[in-house]
Amino acid sequence: MKSGQLADKLLSVYGNKISDIDERILSLRAVMYVELEALKTSITTKTDDKIHDLKEDMVTGRKAVLSKLDGINIQLDALEEMTNELSTDIDVIKNSKYAKKIWVK
Repeated sequence: MKSGQLADKLLSVYGNKISDIDERILSLRAVMYVELEALKTSITTKTDDKIHDLKEDMVTGRKAVLSKLDGINIQLDALEEMTNELSTDIDVIKNSKYAKKIWVK
């Protein structure tokens, strides 16, 4: 065998190995792309779900706060009514003939 034939054979063997490596790299690249897209979709879905849950929690919390504020307003209205009634009763007592005897100015 001559050195030229040996070199051609070695180049052919290395050329085949390089082609195999190129095919493997392309295959791995395709697999990685699919996996990355799946991860991206998963992360996006989880993020969207979390945002949705947070929005629902905010709405629920807002409703609870508004409900408590309504309760406080009702209690304040009742307290104001009681205060007005008490003030009216005190005025009636002050203007009675007995009050003039009890409270001397």
